[in-house]
Amino acid sequence: MNKAYTAARDEAETIEIGNMLRDKELGADIAFYGDSQFTEWGGGIPVRDSSGVVIGAVGVSGMPEAEDIEFARLAVHAIEKHSG
Repeated sequence: MNKAYTAARDEAETIEIGNMLRDKELGADIAFYGDSQFTEWGGGIPVRDSSGVVIGAVGVSGMPEAEDIEFARLAVHAIEKHSG
């Protein structure tokens, strides 16, 4: 749930958010966000409507991060394909 929450809240994939936070020069401490649901682990992907507006998100967890991301992307693709 935290991955989906983070992706929807920030309108970005959680892996992108994590990479930004870990950047040596531009990064920030995750505690800076002050939100216990915020996560930087990959597997959260926003779902957008046909006009590009974020309408929700998918979060996948429990496998290696690369697999979480892959399955989340597949789910988002299926949702967006069938949402018109």
